[in-house]
Amino acid sequence: MIVNPFYKHIYLASKSPRRKSLLQEWNIDFEVLVDPDHEVDETPRLNEKPLDYVKRMSREKAELVYRYIREQKLDFAPILASDTIVELDGKILQKPQDNSDAFKMLSKLSGRTHHVISAVSIITENSVLTDYSISKVTFNTLSHEQIQDYIQTGEPMDKAGSYAIQGKASTFIKNFEGSYSGIVGLPKAITLSLIGKS
Repeated sequence: MIVNPFYKHIYLASKSPRRKSLLQEWNIDFEVLVDPDHEVDETPRLNEKPLDYVKRMSREKAELVYRYIREQKLDFAPILASDTIVELDGKILQKPQDNSDAFKMLSKLSGRTHHVISAVSIITENSVLTDYSISKVTFNTLSHEQIQDYIQTGEPMDKAGSYAIQGKASTFIKNFEGSYSGIVGLPKAITLSLIGKS
């Protein structure tokens, strides 16, 4: 495992249970730290490309926690942040706003290939590093009943693109190319590389 010997402990700037689970699986010593009073504005900028957006989001999430550490005078450790989106036809699919939004997203993904882009940023005392993975995911053709049944599980509501490859939507996946952990929300190779480079 590539872990910088000078940084054996990191802050995870995310409350995502999926990212926490992955770091635990990789035996990374981490602590979840978020600013309780502020959040990053996740509104895409005008004409912002999906890749530019997701890299900016991961960086801004790390920077928010960096400022919080300084303001609260907490002990410093590298800050790891990540952001994941689904891209289809050049458009960003974020987390659904409600069941109707989730239905529209899943209907669009049905029978088609889309991209899952995950960006990872790490802030140390000396640098800000960002990298990303792009994976291709192809869905089986889904019936309206399959989509509705899946939405009723509640699983889509906090997931980019309205689905979780590691969850009940695994049966929707015809095939994928790229980083499985990146599709889940934190690409392993890139994360470990950034920790090593930091």
